[in-house]
Amino acid sequence: MPVTRPMRNAAKQARLSFQRMMAEEERISEDATESAEHENVIVTANTAGLAPTQPIFETIETATLLPSGHCFIRPLDNGKYEVLTFSSAGLDFFGSIEFGGLVREDLTGERMKALEDVSKTLKDTESKVEKGLGSASKLRE
Repeated sequence: MPVTRPMRNAAKQARLSFQRMMAEEERISEDATESAEHENVIVTANTAGLAPTQPIFETIETATLLPSGHCFIRPLDNGKYEVLTFSSAGLDFFGSIEFGGLVREDLTGERMKALEDVSKTLKDTESKVEKGLGSASKLRE
C-alpha cells in the first residue's frame, strides 16, 4: 500500500505530539524529580532514604462510585477493600450508637483495630499533608 500525503501528515503530527509530550515529561522530571509509572506516581527523592516503598498516588479502577474526601481503606479478603469515608457523615454520627454498632458488628475486631490505628497515626498524617502542601507550593513559585 503506498504512503499517501494524509498518512505522512498524520505520522508527522504524531511524532511532534510525542516529542512535545516527552519534552514536557523531561521538564517536569527535572523540576519536581517525579516520574509517572503505570498511572501511579512514584516520587524519586534527591536524598537517600526518603523514597517511598509504595506509590503515593495510586490509580485504581472500581465498578463502585467512591466518594471524594478524607477516607481510610483497609484490605479484606479476595482483593476487596473496605472504605471508611470521614466526609460521608457529620461529627454527631461518628459519635452515635449507630456508628458504634457498625464498628462492633465486625466480629473479627478489624474495624475497631483499624480505627485505633487511624487514631494513632492521625498526627503523623496531618504532618505529611502539611509538608506535601508546602513542597507543592514551593514548586509554583
